Amino acid sequence: MAVNVQAEPTLSTRVSGIVPANLPAISTRLGGRVSRMLIGAALVWLLSHVVAADQFFQLRNGVTLHGVMTEVASLQIGPGAAGNVAARPYWRVDDGLRKNYFHGRGMLVGDPFNRGGRDVTLNFWQPVGKGNAVGGLGSILDVSPFNDFGRRRLRMRGPTGAPIDVFQGIVEINSEFAQLIALEDYEWDMRVATSSIDSETLMRVFRKRTDPKDLDERLELVRFFTEAKRYAPAREALSQIIKDFPAQKEKLSKNLIVLAEQQGNQLIDEALLRAESGQRRLATEILSRFPISQVGRVQRIRIQQALERIEKPQREADAAIAKLQAQVAALPAEQGQALQPIMREISAGLSADTLTRLNDYLRLSGSDRISDENKVALAISGWLLGEGQGIQNFAVALALYPVRDWVAEYLAQPDPVAREAILNQIRGSEGGRVEWIAKMLPRMTPVLAFPETPRVAPENSNPGKPKAAPEGYHEIIEDDFEYAIQLPPEYNPLREYPCVIALPPARATPLTQIQWWCGDIAPGEEAGATDVMRGQRLGQAARYGVIVVAPSWGRPQQRMYEYNAIEHHRVLRAMRHAMRRASIDADRVYLFGQGEGATAAMDIAASHPDLWAGMVTVGGSPSKMSFHYHDNSAAFAKYLVMGEKDGMRPDGTILERMMGFDHNTLVVMYRGRGNEDFYGELPRIMTWLSSPANVRPNPPREINAFTMRPHDNFFWWLELGEIRPNAVIHPMLWERAERKRAAKISGEIMANNSIRFSGPSDRFSLRLSPIIGIDFGSPIEVRRGANPKVNFDGNPETILEDVRTRADRKRPCWMQIDWPPVP
Repeated sequence: MAVNVQAEPTLSTRVSGIVPANLPAISTRLGGRVSRMLIGAALVWLLSHVVAADQFFQLRNGVTLHGVMTEVASLQIGPGAAGNVAARPYWRVDDGLRKNYFHGRGMLVGDPFNRGGRDVTLNFWQPVGKGNAVGGLGSILDVSPFNDFGRRRLRMRGPTGAPIDVFQGIVEINSEFAQLIALEDYEWDMRVATSSIDSETLMRVFRKRTDPKDLDERLELVRFFTEAKRYAPAREALSQIIKDFPAQKEKLSKNLIVLAEQQGNQLIDEALLRAESGQRRLATEILSRFPISQVGRVQRIRIQQALERIEKPQREADAAIAKLQAQVAALPAEQGQALQPIMREISAGLSADTLTRLNDYLRLSGSDRISDENKVALAISGWLLGEGQGIQNFAVALALYPVRDWVAEYLAQPDPVAREAILNQIRGSEGGRVEWIAKMLPRMTPVLAFPETPRVAPENSNPGKPKAAPEGYHEIIEDDFEYAIQLPPEYNPLREYPCVIALPPARATPLTQIQWWCGDIAPGEEAGATDVMRGQRLGQAARYGVIVVAPSWGRPQQRMYEYNAIEHHRVLRAMRHAMRRASIDADRVYLFGQGEGATAAMDIAASHPDLWAGMVTVGGSPSKMSFHYHDNSAAFAKYLVMGEKDGMRPDGTILERMMGFDHNTLVVMYRGRGNEDFYGELPRIMTWLSSPANVRPNPPREINAFTMRPHDNFFWWLELGEIRPNAVIHPMLWERAERKRAAKISGEIMANNSIRFSGPSDRFSLRLSPIIGIDFGSPIEVRRGANPKVNFDGNPETILEDVRTRADRKRPCWMQIDWPPVP
């Protein structure tokens, strides 16, 4: 069985350099970013209550934390934090590897409950370092593997720019983290996830500390690997113990069966995860290759149940197609002939991913009270509009099919004259009503295609034998933006996928983000890859069925994020370009960034809060507008990861402003770590990203947002025209601005179908739809000036132009009202 379900690969070498705590090291950002002293500054945590017990904490963002909880009043740095009053206490949950911060009253679901202690902790003797305490970390130049004594060398750039070698050693390890200390010259306690150290390395290190003749010590290693859910090395170690201690065979052999079953449960869980992510072929292959003869009856039953769960929806889809085809065959020949195109489409597309569209039909397909004609109409309308429509009129259902195709043609057509001709066809059709078009849009396949021949992936090439890029990988280069995209395995354009817009660090390529999220490419047949996995990426995004789009946000040699419109444009254009070509669920788009990409993500997300389900950042150092846009970010979930010794981490003031009671925010600080990529956090990020709590919420009826730039001018259903000059600060002139205050934008949909709004502009556009509570059957009143009430005209051009330009098929605008009215 060649399926690798290990949560994480080996530790990334993007660790950080070191700055001794008694040396001054000042980091200055371009564009007037405030310099901050790294050395001698420490977080000032104002403690009011400590809970000593290790507990579980369930958060409303879907993440479960465990550790020791402490209430703190401030996340700010320096002496000024000491005066902070604990009016909004934050909770810190320390799990030994990292410190997790969140708003206690705003984020906790239920009461914490006690957790049992870890069973196995292994200790190692190391020569403890004596010298300067580490206050901040710089860039890494080189890192060696761990040797047999659990030691490694980190070569880092010091405060003068010269390289410094720091030797580290493992002093303690449990199933969750390893504690490393500096061995010479420095005092430095660093934690890394145990899952980031490969099993072969751990086994080498353990052999040096274990007496091969001591049965208890040998069994302790088996318990360690078992607790770490590394069942293969646990079985290997236990098998060797049985060979070395034959008298214990009868007592220990049954544990081999238990370990085999635990390993089998991992594979079953992996198969179910793959199936839920739309990878049913791979899930079936994993289970069909399962070594049934090596497990007990209970696990065999579980495997059979898992296969049944995976295969049942497709059997139901096949049965529905057969029944529908029989009912179509019973219709008059003329009707049956007209249905052939859409019947071919339904037959080809109906699957576990789309079966719910036909729920109305499936519920009534066996009824004697309605005719075959009405049943077929239910199937057609359900396929095109989704369940719950209940359209039994055959002529209306049939009219929807060409309208759907015209809508796709319109969205893909660059010529405005040709679009007008298509629009006239839609207007003249019985199926061209705006409410039906709105339901068609999310169920359409993408209207445009990626290039037929993707470029060769650099990590998959060599001078002797170049190989094709993995399936679903594309690189797009346009005049004003570029990006790379990786589609998940078994990609189905009829299924909606969550999407991560991943912004790389400064001067890094988009491919680095594809690799971080999607992992390496599966080996060829000679390395034992399964048929379905061969040529696919194996990382976390692939496992969870997530599309990754990695735009280039800056110039090739740009070192710092500059807060300008061009950077926003590159990211948003890449996102919308991909949404026209890939089946991206617009309600599950997450903005991600690393390093300066994280700085960019914090600014871009808060500037356009209506676009995102959530934001994840690793590192970053926001400034400028980020100090003023925190209220905008309350609209989406936030997951912020950093090292506690990273001198360029986000300012504590910004963190606090993004952690209010109404914010869905989790801040994660790794102990003793600097500016890294924190790949080990990705499995928990995927859990967060998969939570139903972290999807894009419905647009608010009441808007309160802030702007400081001309291009930060659209917020949900309210868009501003040119912003008044006194409300604008150019990012490059930030330090010269005498008055740094964001201008407020507000709007409200009131109960009587009236709308009020205000902001720093003389022109506004209202982009309205039923999702915000507008009743299009009644007049709409604009509460500004002497405007008359406006009636919905039902013109499909508005909704089509909105989707064509913004690429959001989930929340299209039905009606646009401009103020003042355009003559």
